[in-house]
Amino acid sequence: NMSKQKVGAILVFERKTGLGDVMESGTVLEADISSELIENIFYPNTPLHDGAVVMDQQSIVAAGCYLPLTEKTDISRWYGTRHRAALGVTEMSDAIALVVSEERGEITAAVAGHFSKPLSEAQLKKICNHYFSFESKESNFMDRLREEIQQQWAGGDKNV
Repeated sequence: NMSKQKVGAILVFERKTGLGDVMESGTVLEADISSELIENIFYPNTPLHDGAVVMDQQSIVAAGCYLPLTEKTDISRWYGTRHRAALGVTEMSDAIALVVSEERGEITAAVAGHFSKPLSEAQLKKICNHYFSFESKESNFMDRLREEIQQQWAGGDKNV
């Protein structure tokens, strides 16, 4: 819905690396995960819409969180602050970040300091279904996603 309406958002999925400092920078929610709540948080001009939402496998832990910006200088000017923050948090942790572009409505994933290509709805569902399944956070799917993004980046595709 946010993609279709071009409502910018950044969702950070915590994995093994704790994100306590990031969560403390925002408003702790410990709320049940729902699309309605996520859409409400990112609705323009609301108090929490400019920050990131941090989620674990059970809840929306915090919203309005500030993320460290990447220090990379070789990324496309196409990417704004929201994307640079997604890269930053994935450089300092094993988290995955999903970004909805406010300008283009595209959804991309940031993993290990690299972006995916824009995700289709099916790809997004696959990532979310995997993350929110009861499988171990150390599952091979996330490792394969990270490797795929890193390979695309290493291959010179700077739009990845």
